[in-house]
Amino acid sequence: MSSLSASSLFGLLVTPLMECAYVFHLFPMRHVSNMERQVVVAYNYDNPTYEVYKPKVHGQFPDIEDQSDIFATSHTFRGPGTYVKAYCSFSLSTMDIVGEIFQGQTPVTDTSHVNFGAYERQENECLKHIKGLTAREDETEGLKISRIRKHKGCLDLTLARLAYRGLISIEGTYSGYAPTGISGVTKVDADCPIDIGSVIFAKQIFNWDIGRKGTHAFAWYMGHLHVFEWFNQGDHWRPITDISTPRKNHHIILTTFFADHKVTLDFTCRDRRAAYSYEKKGSNGRWASYVRSRSSDPRDDVADCLTISAVDALRNYDFGLFHSPVPFIYHGAMG
Repeated sequence: MSSLSASSLFGLLVTPLMECAYVFHLFPMRHVSNMERQVVVAYNYDNPTYEVYKPKVHGQFPDIEDQSDIFATSHTFRGPGTYVKAYCSFSLSTMDIVGEIFQGQTPVTDTSHVNFGAYERQENECLKHIKGLTAREDETEGLKISRIRKHKGCLDLTLARLAYRGLISIEGTYSGYAPTGISGVTKVDADCPIDIGSVIFAKQIFNWDIGRKGTHAFAWYMGHLHVFEWFNQGDHWRPITDISTPRKNHHIILTTFFADHKVTLDFTCRDRRAAYSYEKKGSNGRWASYVRSRSSDPRDDVADCLTISAVDALRNYDFGLFHSPVPFIYHGAMG
């Protein structure tokens, strides 16, 4: 039994290293189908990856039927939520795997927040209201968000989206959900947290976990995949991923996901010392059964057998559906 991670998939040194890229697929509810996204994450010292794509085909992961060097885990769509699929190879780097599975597609990483729960008319109305306010004596750090929210058009999601569009700068104690480094615009002082359920849609928060390092959850926020942690001292959720620079988040996403979701594969070689059967993809694209006789070097047999067995086990593995956890998380404060 061994882990799915590339560095420790096999216990024997004679087995080649397997590289994997992981695709997180947000399959939203029908009325917000424009929010469907795929985030591909891979950890490689030379070329770490975090990119966002819009699926080529609604409700489908990237197809690898024509890629004999790439194999993937299984999946079955069971309704709205998040699905995960691993694309792995013994011969390709993670960068090459990503290039193959998203061939011909352009990432939308820098614009993924556009049309992700957007209400532009309401945003413009709120911005007009903010610009019409005059700072009070106690608002030296910016217009207080508690004051702005009293306007019916300035909902939490609206304010967050204005910050993402670079039209306001949210700063202060509870500003963790907003991008930093915005200058030349109206400053807003986050003097109170917002409701996480007001900025993250139903079934887009998942993998809630209470562990030794605290309580955290994954969530799709502004078109990106983020990890949030429960901050006990302030009784609110805050992101531990980088809101301003999502491409930096590959490592946190993968380490947190696999800390929560223990992935193990059971596979046993049928006969490491004698002949054994295996499947191989032929030039016609079909899988066929083959029999390999014992090699002159038994280490080759062990390596080949483990490789074939691992591929078979991985193809049959399904991460399952990830969806909203217990109600309490969905209505917690966020800052």
